[in-house]
Amino acid sequence: MKLTEEIKQEIDAMTYVQMLEGWRFNPVGHPFHQGEVGTYYANRMRHLARNGANHVEASKIIGWNNRKET
Repeated sequence: MKLTEEIKQEIDAMTYVQMLEGWRFNPVGHPFHQGEVGTYYANRMRHLARNGANHVEASKIIGWNNRKET
């Protein structure tokens, strides 16, 4: 998937918890985890983690069986 400004804005608006939930629960092959978009998504998560996002707390919030239906 080509990385557009609209997709960048969507990813940038996500919290670390939302991103981790997507990372954990999106199906294999999800467009947000492939190609240019996947690289941007992973780099954004890394940036948030390095700048104060608490990975352990985020992981506890979403759990493994507690996916919120959207």
